[in-house]
Amino acid sequence: MASITIGKPSLKLTSMAIGIVVVLHVLTAIGLIMVKPPTPITESFQATAPLEIEMVTLNNQAETVAAAEKTLESEAEPEPEVQPEPEPVVEPEPVVEPMLEPIVELDHEPKIVETPAPVSESVISTTVQTNADRASSATKPTYDTTYTPATSEPRVNSTTADDQRRMQAEQQKAAAQNRARKQAQEAREAKAAADAKAAREAAEQAAQQAAAAQAASNEPVKFNESDARWAAAPSLSFPSRAERGARPGDSFTVLLTLRVNKQGGVDNVSLAQSSGNRVLDQEAQRQVRTGRFVPFMKDGVAVVGNVTLPITYQVPR
Repeated sequence: MASITIGKPSLKLTSMAIGIVVVLHVLTAIGLIMVKPPTPITESFQATAPLEIEMVTLNNQAETVAAAEKTLESEAEPEPEVQPEPEPVVEPEPVVEPMLEPIVELDHEPKIVETPAPVSESVISTTVQTNADRASSATKPTYDTTYTPATSEPRVNSTTADDQRRMQAEQQKAAAQNRARKQAQEAREAKAAADAKAAREAAEQAAQQAAAAQAASNEPVKFNESDARWAAAPSLSFPSRAERGARPGDSFTVLLTLRVNKQGGVDNVSLAQSSGNRVLDQEAQRQVRTGRFVPFMKDGVAVVGNVTLPITYQVPR
């Protein structure tokens, strides 16, 4: 009777399992190499010190990559470099890039029946160096070279400029109107002054002509008693032949009308009102002729004048 072995895998199945495991390892290594880590969000940093990588030969490729990523993450972030802000040019903001995402580690390792072939040191060093170069390039800020700084000149509001121009135009128009009104007022005042001056000159000329005509004329002009002033008063005395029938102390008044020439002399005497004594009236007319007046003037010219004066006499005691 033939013996049967239970639980021992066949050689074919064992070879297939080993091949599958090797293929999975190779695919995992290729995938890890081709993974492109995202770029972290960084600001302006100082130059990053070179990374020190310790080459370690590991049997498990996943553990090696995870240790390398932990080493990169454990690096202290350098302090940002403070750059002075130039005036008035404003420095452009650095381009913000996404942060690096950590490489997800495998939750579990595939179960293998036999120990896989070790990964070569060249593959590990290439993977670590590639990740370090990407992290170093991610820390360098990029700038937009086409940025144009703003000028210091402020933009003028077109509405405000239009309002200012309109206000200036209105002010200039008002000033022009004021100047026109002032010029018209000055012209009216000058015309009024010229007219007044012409009127005065005409009046003066007319007065001069009238005075000249009056001076050339001997037509007498009537004057009041208050206008008559004696230059040489006549000698008035009560005549003795008029004392007959008169009592001592009595007074007699005779009213005489005199014509005075341009030199002030009395040319004619007429009786305007009698004193009641005929002898006294006649003597009064004679005595008045001996006197002389200040010439009567009209418009600055001596004229012939008529004046009526009362002459009073008193009988001596």
